[in-house]
Amino acid sequence: MVMLLTLSLFAQPNQKQDGPPKPRPIAERWKRDSIKLQLYVNISPEQVANVKNAFVSFYNSMDAMAPKEPGNPPGKEDMDKIIKTRKDALKTILNEKQFARFETFEKEFMPPHHPPVHDDKKMPPPQL
Repeated sequence: MVMLLTLSLFAQPNQKQDGPPKPRPIAERWKRDSIKLQLYVNISPEQVANVKNAFVSFYNSMDAMAPKEPGNPPGKEDMDKIIKTRKDALKTILNEKQFARFETFEKEFMPPHHPPVHDDKKMPPPQL
């Protein structure tokens, strides 16, 4: 009886989320990516602020493009544009070796739950 009461007190109700999942806060995303940048790219302390600005701008662009309805991901062209903007900014900050390392591990710097981007001109994704 006590165990049942304890479980019911601490059980979280099933909450249905309206719309697509909310993006994680920018500070969390930067913390995750800055660790990866140190591991993979080895950015210097002098480069951190400029690299952070490039990533924060990228996060803000991603958030602005976030779908308002589930199942409606941004178009490939729009995603390619903000990814290119980030890469262009990083090219001016990182040296050649660092930028090559970034490109090798670039997929590591995409949102972990980012849905695949579909080109609007092609067939829709298969329904499961």
